Amino acid sequence: MAMVDFDDKAGNAGDVLKHAVLAWLLDSVASLRIPVTYVETHAGRGVYRVDPGSGKREHLEVPLPQVEKGPTAAAVRVLRKHLRKEPDGTWRYPGSPLFALELLGVTAAGVFFEKDGDRRASLATCLSEARAAGLEGVRIRAIGEDAWATNGDNKLRLHLQQAYGVGATSRPSTVIALVDPFSYVANGEAVTERGEIGRKDLELLGRWCKEVAAGAKGKASGLCAPMSGIMMVWTKATGEALRDDLVALSEQMPGPSRIHSLGIERNGERLDYAVVLLGYGSTGESVVHKLGQRVDGVKWERSALLKAWGYQLVKDPWLPASVPV
Repeated sequence: MAMVDFDDKAGNAGDVLKHAVLAWLLDSVASLRIPVTYVETHAGRGVYRVDPGSGKREHLEVPLPQVEKGPTAAAVRVLRKHLRKEPDGTWRYPGSPLFALELLGVTAAGVFFEKDGDRRASLATCLSEARAAGLEGVRIRAIGEDAWATNGDNKLRLHLQQAYGVGATSRPSTVIALVDPFSYVANGEAVTERGEIGRKDLELLGRWCKEVAAGAKGKASGLCAPMSGIMMVWTKATGEALRDDLVALSEQMPGPSRIHSLGIERNGERLDYAVVLLGYGSTGESVVHKLGQRVDGVKWERSALLKAWGYQLVKDPWLPASVPV
């Protein structure tokens, strides 16, 4: 089934929220200097051409701050390198794969899924061009077609097994999984024709993580490390259904685990986007806990980038700010 192209949404308020938190997360994990496997379920094109005059993206015309020492410093570094105005007046806007390539080091492996063929081809070109330009970040392990396929060489479960050291040649690592987009329209059902996913997909991911963790613990090999990771879910869904699903998912993950949820406002108006981070295992739990704390003594509210663009990150009202489970 053909998917609707959402490129006209790239760079909007939802992306401001998603990429600000993602950049903080990636930079924080990279500073730990540990092996990482980075997975995206809907990787997109990698880079986009956008018109700031449509889709409420006029913030792109506002210059990036000259100095940013707050929690959005990592996002500013990536935007300063990749966000630029083209001669025809459109803007080149980086997608999440470029944030990963810029912020994670060579000890990280990247697995990118994109179901749409045109976008997948664009992503492969984008990543190749980044390499050719000298970017030496994430090692590209695979660009797959469908994260939720139950068979095939690129299925998500196989990569989770490799990430957690199940296999003679696998090296255990911490997993960062970006699940985007997750949404409801009515009665808890996702708009699957738009490529969005729902509760069944999240439950499948949770079950795979649990099964892989059990397999890793059952191995006698010294390669097998305690399972740890962070699941980042970007969504336009809010409300009790979302809360119940994510809390239920967290209960399936290996402990200790913690949930943290953020939303975004502009001029005091709460926008219908949310990012939920679910950290599990010692590394994942501690990183997600830190998200809600001071970052180098500076709170999110003091971000120069968010101030310049007129946004503010807020606690999502549908989930407590930081919940150990």
